[in-house]
Amino acid sequence: MGRTVPSYRQALEEEIAKWSKMLRVLRPEHRKALEELFNTARNLASAGSYAARPSVYESMVLTMLVKMQAEIDKLRRELDELRRRQG
Repeated sequence: MGRTVPSYRQALEEEIAKWSKMLRVLRPEHRKALEELFNTARNLASAGSYAARPSVYESMVLTMLVKMQAEIDKLRRELDELRRRQG
């Protein structure tokens, strides 16, 4: 009998679980940052599932990068606005 292919979300959780040892040894501030990245991958799992990539890891990392870039863009806009206000 064949095995059922796990959903992307299940595969993502399995991939995240593989990093649990690393997560435990990180400094608290780095652990928090990595947990936030994992949560980003979870939050963008729908997009990752449509990527049709053979590697869950690739999709997971790409969704993390998308979130980070969005944050960078937001911070740049805020900085530009502050600079504009200051003259």
